[in-house]
Amino acid sequence: ALLFSDAHVRVLELRQDKLAVQEALWVGMIGEKASILDGTVTGDNNKGRYDDMDNDNSDNSDNSDGSSDENENENENENENEGNSHSNRGRGRGRGKGRGRGNGIQIKGKGVGRSLARLEAKAAAVEVLREARKLASEAGERQREQLDLDQLDEEKYDELFSMVENDITQLRVILQTVEARERERVWLRGKTSGEIDDSRIVDLAIGERNVYKRRGQRDEARLMQRLPKRLSFVVDISGSMAYFNGDQRLDRLCATIVMIMESLTGLEHKYQYEVVGHSGETHYFPLVSYSSPPIDRAQRLAVVQQMVDHSSKCSSGDNTLAAGARAVKTVREAAADDYFVFLFSDANLEGYGVEPETLAQALTNDKAVNAYVIFIAEEKVAEKMKERMPAGRAHVVLDNDGMPLLFKEIFTKAMLSSQGATSML
Repeated sequence: ALLFSDAHVRVLELRQDKLAVQEALWVGMIGEKASILDGTVTGDNNKGRYDDMDNDNSDNSDNSDGSSDENENENENENENEGNSHSNRGRGRGRGKGRGRGNGIQIKGKGVGRSLARLEAKAAAVEVLREARKLASEAGERQREQLDLDQLDEEKYDELFSMVENDITQLRVILQTVEARERERVWLRGKTSGEIDDSRIVDLAIGERNVYKRRGQRDEARLMQRLPKRLSFVVDISGSMAYFNGDQRLDRLCATIVMIMESLTGLEHKYQYEVVGHSGETHYFPLVSYSSPPIDRAQRLAVVQQMVDHSSKCSSGDNTLAAGARAVKTVREAAADDYFVFLFSDANLEGYGVEPETLAQALTNDKAVNAYVIFIAEEKVAEKMKERMPAGRAHVVLDNDGMPLLFKEIFTKAMLSSQGATSML
């Protein structure tokens, strides 16, 4: 960024993939097959446009001259009858009428041309954007080849892993000890109250008190889980995550996803999970599906790469609300022991008209789903939004060390609430 003496700040773009997008947009506007990056701009098309305009003007001039000549001939005939004293007036009227008709036709032609140009520009907009994305992708690939970014990504993954290595161990212990929500209800015998146990009638006759039975949960059933829990992690990969990564918000989010994927490895019998992204371009950018979790380091690395690549290339905007609503709805598409949705956001919502109350309504639309929003940046804004949402539904976590404890708190609260609901039956 440069500060000029006129108090203006000008930001210079140096990233080649971003410049490729701007090049495609420029070509779409001026209609040239030129390369701005190479500095070769040709003006053939503009020259053709100017030539067409000159031809139109010359044609209109010819028409005007022709009209005026005819009028002059007519006026000369009139002047022969009326006299030479009226000849100048006759010529003046003839030229005026001819030029008036010529100018009217020319203005009408320009209006139609402009309308056609606007229609052609709208029709070409989709193609221009498609070409821009293609050029950006190709520029990114060239950069990867030049800088050998595959190795750098490996080193980056190692760095992310080291950031959360201790947290992975802690979270894995928490996930392994989470109890099943669905518990088997059986007849509990040997009780002092309830229904009389038919098999203990003789004992009742001789004065035994523990001859009753009642329905309840078997103690060892807490270790059994017939169905896996379904978890949906909806992560913010919008452009602001990469643009404002000076506070490492994107790095911390990537480290969090690494922690989640590493912790859930080997626990597929207890958990099914998905990881999807949301940005200004889409509310659903699939990264990990319920049926195909990453099984090795290379696949987990690919997930992180997709997050970073999309965030660095996507356009501005916000689809947090739509992403949360979709996750709450789709997480229940299969039977499960319990349902959880974790929506990650950098709290940059109010600028796009998303109110905390509206977001809370989307997350609490289905009572069977435990849905939460986790703000990972903009602490002051995030705290204000948290205050306006139902208690326990919004959390602010600016340090990865707090993630395992947050998950433990959420799972424990969900378990206690389910036990309370069961005891009322």
